[in-house]
Amino acid sequence: MTTFLTRTHTFGLVSLMGLAVGCDELQLAELELDSADRMVEPMNEDGRQTEYDAEILAIWLEGSFVSTPDDESMPEDAEPQSLLTVCALEQSDRTAELMYLEQRALNGANRFIGQKLYAISETDTGVELTNYLMRPEEGLRLRGACNSPDAVKVDSSLIAIADDCAVPMSQNGKDRFGGSTVGMACPSDRRGTSMETLSIVVEPLMIDFWSRGYDEAGAQIWGPTNGPVRYRRIR
Repeated sequence: MTTFLTRTHTFGLVSLMGLAVGCDELQLAELELDSADRMVEPMNEDGRQTEYDAEILAIWLEGSFVSTPDDESMPEDAEPQSLLTVCALEQSDRTAELMYLEQRALNGANRFIGQKLYAISETDTGVELTNYLMRPEEGLRLRGACNSPDAVKVDSSLIAIADDCAVPMSQNGKDRFGGSTVGMACPSDRRGTSMETLSIVVEPLMIDFWSRGYDEAGAQIWGPTNGPVRYRRIR
């Protein structure tokens, strides 16, 4: 039986919809929280730091990002290969705000690549991206949701937390958070795979996103084999 859970320490995303400037012009100060330097709090320092980390991670994640070929011989203005959009969506039961990620190939067909649904949650050890699995019909309905996020609500009855797909996140640099799924227990049925992994690095102007799928024997079926896809913020 599938159990649907609600996290009491889950943070919504801070909207960046008004931030529509080119990546080259984007400055950290325009993201309102300009650094992930540790706070100085005289009371409850650990708890306050976790809350601060969750808030700043949310700000850095939300927006639009494009990838370009990772090849030094390519010009800086090479045609982007794919688009990653991230936006906050409310649940129908109003329990928590969730973060919706969608990838699309930037070609004539604007081909859909994949989607994920997360909450930014506090844990005993820090912050994690708590993964939610979606029923196929809900995933189909949510496609393009970031075009008008205020008009779309996630049907709480059609999603469930996948504990084995959670991504614990930690600050591993002044302006850098990173994390990965643990082990090979995250289930997947995409393109004939039985499990998948995700590694992600988040900076104010960049996201490294490395999602891979494996069959039961542990052979990789889809996803990059030599490193993550690097996405550059455009909004």
